[in-house]
Amino acid sequence: MKEAICVEGLTKAIGGRRILDGVSFAVQEGEIVGLVGENGAGKSSLLKCLTGLWRPDAGRVAVFGREIAAGCGYLEETGALIEYPALFGEYTLAENIELFSAFCPGGKERAARLVSRLGLEEGMRRKVGTFSSGMKQKACLVAVLMRSPRLLILDEPTAMLDPKISLELRSLIREYHQSYHTTILISGHDLSEIETLCGRVLKMKAGKIVSEFDLSHSPERVYRLKFADRAQAAAALARTGNANLRQEGESLYFRGTGRELSDLLTEYRFELSDLTVCNPLEALFEEG
Repeated sequence: MKEAICVEGLTKAIGGRRILDGVSFAVQEGEIVGLVGENGAGKSSLLKCLTGLWRPDAGRVAVFGREIAAGCGYLEETGALIEYPALFGEYTLAENIELFSAFCPGGKERAARLVSRLGLEEGMRRKVGTFSSGMKQKACLVAVLMRSPRLLILDEPTAMLDPKISLELRSLIREYHQSYHTTILISGHDLSEIETLCGRVLKMKAGKIVSEFDLSHSPERVYRLKFADRAQAAAALARTGNANLRQEGESLYFRGTGRELSDLLTEYRFELSDLTVCNPLEALFEEG
């Protein structure tokens, strides 16, 4: 496989404090890699340097073999959603899409499919500034994915969202990766989200990458898939015939790896009300 991202010795200081301290790692094309760590570990700072929003003090960043020029904030093949939804609040969603489509041929047609997929039709005539947090995050993903990026960089995409919308966005990310073999780098605090989306996880602490965990070779875990009612859970179980699924009340319990669960959710598109990992990646944080 070819490298989608190559970072070597990345360093950044603000106000005399070093917030990135010699960060080095690589992401292969088609990988989904998670970035975890406590608040202030440097996750968002790293993503800002990767997208050219911040200029590093030292080090090298290359995306698909091309080095990012200092101060360059535009990467042709990259879509990014970092920290806060950033659409034009005084414009309607339709007007935002019209504006962004000027920079991506075919984007308007792709946006229409995404709007339908995420149930945003009603918001097309509303000003984005009146949207709820969940609707804003959905709308931002439309704006990012309508460009068909080869590399997708997401900074806590489901933070502060209710479980239903979080699950919708996770499902969309999985489907997009499966359909286009997109390379994805995603940061987050929700370990169950990282567990079910990513094949590999990098842990940051004090501006450094201190450990790495390969989820594709991780032991099996138990996941709880919760549905709206008992009948819905039973119907979901009957659809799969999967021996690793069992029903308890309104929930199904699945035993397997995060990758196997991700494949299951993508194939059957379960309408879940909640998803939790009974044995998540807490060991990464217990290591200190």
